Amino acid sequence: MNTNEAQSLDEPADLSEVACAIIEYKGISIKEFDKLRLEKNKERGGLENKLFVTKC
Repeated sequence: MNTNEAQSLDEPADLSEVACAIIEYKGISIKEFDKLRLEKNKERGGLENKLFVTKC
């Protein structure tokens, strides 16, 4: 992995750490959370289209 790739992963890695800390604080296992996340993705779809709101 080159420096640019590593830098582009820094923020998502930080977000993941925050999410994991919140999940664990609430007493939910990461495995249980991931199962729910995948179920919701299957039912409702995920963010495959990567649509973002740019104006409110």
